[in-house]
Amino acid sequence: GWDPSLSSDGTRVAFETPADFVGIINSDGTGPLTEFRQINDADDPSLSGNGAFLAFEGDGEDPTDQIYVYEVAKADSDNDGVLDTLEGSTANNAASATGLALKTGGTVSIHVPTTQQLSGVSADTATGGPEGVAFPFGTILYSTTSGVGGSITTSFNFSSALPADLMLYKVDGNGTYTEIPATQWTKTGANSLDLTLTDGGAFDLDGIANGVIVDPLVLGVFNAAPTAPELISPENGETGLGTTVDFQWKASTDANGDALTYDFFICDSNTFVGADCGPTIVTAAVTKGLTAFASYGGGLFIFGIVLMGGLKRKKPAFMIALILTAGLVLGACNSGGGGGGGSVTLSHQQSALKAGTTYHWKVVVSDGKTRTESEVRSFTTE
Repeated sequence: GWDPSLSSDGTRVAFETPADFVGIINSDGTGPLTEFRQINDADDPSLSGNGAFLAFEGDGEDPTDQIYVYEVAKADSDNDGVLDTLEGSTANNAASATGLALKTGGTVSIHVPTTQQLSGVSADTATGGPEGVAFPFGTILYSTTSGVGGSITTSFNFSSALPADLMLYKVDGNGTYTEIPATQWTKTGANSLDLTLTDGGAFDLDGIANGVIVDPLVLGVFNAAPTAPELISPENGETGLGTTVDFQWKASTDANGDALTYDFFICDSNTFVGADCGPTIVTAAVTKGLTAFASYGGGLFIFGIVLMGGLKRKKPAFMIALILTAGLVLGACNSGGGGGGGSVTLSHQQSALKAGTTYHWKVVVSDGKTRTESEVRSFTTE
């Protein structure tokens, strides 16, 4: 039946039967409908927080019930450039856009002085950008009127806290990022900031003093690369090892607190390339050989860490992806408890090595944005 439930960005509406397609046009008045598609309850009968999808159950019992999702033309009934869904019940306050769904999750509300008007308010992902900078809020696009050549302060209120080391960037149509000086913006609260731009100034995208400030805005956070893993054993140049070897290295630290992924490489070539050096990515899960420990205030917690199995014996190079968060100690645990880089050790046991062979090994750590390599060590089996 008729139940016009919209996604939070006002672009999707879900109904139980195709017959409601006509009902939306006649009753909603926001048409035209641009597309509809059929999905199953199993897709997830819920509305995502950022308005990316909307799904209803049929009778609520059968997971194969068919429902239909309709793409709805974005409604701007007063033609002020701000969607009705962002303006509230009156849909006529062009100085505010409330609850804009960000592509990275969460929302932002944008406000300019009541004498001015917003337009072109939308959100997008942030791609490219300066190396070592992450963009946790994506891109926020909007324009605002102003006096010709005048300055306007725009307020932003986010649904989540802003990082301490925040940076603001202007991004142009070519994907060029230009940092906005801190003298032009101020954090006004844990979740809010004010940005002042000038019509025709360096950070007005059209660069023309024409009474409109165009502002594609990106909030960035400096991403410090993780420290290099510190190899412990085997010692560099060690000889007489068996064909099963235990490897240990000290975990890296990350100034941003990012989860770290470790890639373990072993190869009979110090270049780690070539037909025999893969590296082979270990994909079949096993649950032996590695245990994680975290000690906090005298309490000891044991975590099972899933290793990847299915080693291909014909190739001497292997890559093990290990995810570690702060406080986990894998394999061996130094005294002093968990937390810092020096107190966390990872270990991996490699078997089925060839006798009488010199191997090279290293560890590469990634925080999902940058990668840092350890030194390369070698050892020889007997």
